[in-house]
Amino acid sequence: MTSPLQQSKTAILGYFAERGPAVYRPREFARVLTNQRRQWGLPSALTLKRFVSFLELEGELRVLRLRSRSYGIRTRYVWGEPSAFAVGLSLGRDAYLSHGTAVFLHGLSGEIPKTIYVNDEQTPKPPPQGTLIQERLDVAFSRQQRESNYVFAWDDVQAMVLSGKHTGRLEVGMVAGPNGEKLEVTKLERTLVEIGVRPADWGGVFHVLEAYEAARERMSVNVLVATLKRLD
Repeated sequence: MTSPLQQSKTAILGYFAERGPAVYRPREFARVLTNQRRQWGLPSALTLKRFVSFLELEGELRVLRLRSRSYGIRTRYVWGEPSAFAVGLSLGRDAYLSHGTAVFLHGLSGEIPKTIYVNDEQTPKPPPQGTLIQERLDVAFSRQQRESNYVFAWDDVQAMVLSGKHTGRLEVGMVAGPNGEKLEVTKLERTLVEIGVRPADWGGVFHVLEAYEAARERMSVNVLVATLKRLD
């Protein structure tokens, strides 16, 4: 006797194929089964585990385990061939790509970044008190740049999640990823500001200089200055 999954195989695979390459968090994937169960004629006793196994065998589903030394394991259900950038984005609820990753996606360098930088903004906080003076800047930049330990690895890739300052997603837009998916990323001028502030996130000051030189004919100085002011 043919199982309900096999009977609805065409409809189920068509559902995911229509949406194209995608990365699902566990709750999102479970919601798909819940919302579509009746339409696909699947029994209430069918478990998510059985559904996943069916799609791994019959479809293009992969189960990824993103591992962190400090934050344990995150499971992602990946349909098709979304890029590693799309997988990295799934680590934040309202995240976007930034710093060295944005440099690459804007075509300012052909060097594929070893680390995917994901900005997951903090909640709004009161502005800092005091005046910014040169001596404090000198001290700050004389120290080694702080690195986030919110790092996850999978396959041969790693992603670092930065708890960035709340900006209301200032100067964030869309670019096409290497596999055709739409990726949210800081726009050109904001990218240039951020790699100047955190040069280690793009290989150091010499790589930052190269990025500025590559962007010279494309960037707007007015937008750059306005973005810097709005970032405060």
